[in-house]
Amino acid sequence: MVEFITIGKIRENSKSLIIYCGDYASDDTIEFSFCIKNNKIIGIDNEFSCDIAEEIFKPNSSVLAKLSNYIKPLGIELSTNSIYNGVNLLIHKKDSFSQKWRIIDSEGGEIQNEKFQFNGMTYLRRSVEKSEEIIEESICIKWI
Repeated sequence: MVEFITIGKIRENSKSLIIYCGDYASDDTIEFSFCIKNNKIIGIDNEFSCDIAEEIFKPNSSVLAKLSNYIKPLGIELSTNSIYNGVNLLIHKKDSFSQKWRIIDSEGGEIQNEKFQFNGMTYLRRSVEKSEEIIEESICIKWI
């Protein structure tokens, strides 16, 4: 199995009614995708690469700290623990520490941005592939 994480931000002035997570070339978002496989996290559309020597998805994870520091100067400001809380919510579907993140309805990585209600917000997408088929996928939006 291969796991993918996308971290993105919808621009304040987006005119798109549909946001396509994983389309880093879109002018409506700033986003970065990462593949987690073979004890490594590698950027798909970026130069990020980090060996994994510990559990990634835990509070104060050194890997998530490196990820947070990588995306910050590129336009997405999320703390290490904010990334952890969002991904933890996507993995377990509930978490008392994830009050700032909410899972939203999505299909095939698409976010319905009716009335532009998600403009200016940050999102996380997690998908899991097995034999090149997506077996799990969910997206959450940071509300605060």
